[in-house]
Amino acid sequence: MLLAGHAIAYYDGGYYLAAWLSRAAFVDIGSFFNVMIALVYASLAVGALGLGRAVAGWAGGALSVFWVLVAG
Repeated sequence: MLLAGHAIAYYDGGYYLAAWLSRAAFVDIGSFFNVMIALVYASLAVGALGLGRAVAGWAGGALSVFWVLVAG
């Protein structure tokens, strides 16, 4: 294994993903970081919508997005 026995911080994966996506899109990492922040919140909203919709239908999905993103 590549890092067997070594500690790695859990947040490094996000930085590597942002760097990889910016290189793949040929965009400067400084400006792409703002896009990644928006992507994190969009992914959170889609996940909350999917989970809420699976549990309680469309109204539950909308409420779960509200409670996760707006109400915090």
